[in-house]
Amino acid sequence: METDILDNTLPVMWFATITRRDAKAWTGTSSPSWTFTILANHINTVSDKFAFTSAAPTQSKANQIADVAKINVFPNPYFGFNKLESDKYTRFVRFTHLPQKATIRIYNLAGILVRTLQKNSTAQFQDWDLLNEYQLPVAAGMYIAYIDLPDLGQTKTLKLAIIPEQQFLDHY
Repeated sequence: METDILDNTLPVMWFATITRRDAKAWTGTSSPSWTFTILANHINTVSDKFAFTSAAPTQSKANQIADVAKINVFPNPYFGFNKLESDKYTRFVRFTHLPQKATIRIYNLAGILVRTLQKNSTAQFQDWDLLNEYQLPVAAGMYIAYIDLPDLGQTKTLKLAIIPEQQFLDHY
């Protein structure tokens, strides 16, 4: 049996108390100081048992085709960094919600193929290291990512803006 420390029939999970700490706060002679305390109303014990169920995952071609609309790239626009990057040499953008097989072709606005990425893994992500086919950093600008999904018979086109920070190549 749970004990309600508020002795209340309303199922309140948390409650808060506010305490004024400075008696001079109301006279204006010092800054007010307050203490906010948040307390649990129903405290779990070792004897409490919880059980959770969820529906089994389903996978169908119809669901995968519907998920094509969710394919995206982030960060977009890329402004010199991605908060997932670990250092200045690990630059990338991430394509998300991809099926197992995908071919990503990245073009500049002149229609020149900059990079081709092949994905054949169960992960839903594919990273582009912002390098061209010759392993040199790409220039700032707009890019078009054409994503071919051969198992689904679908394609997706994304626009991507790259605005890199000032770069100094340590070696060529």
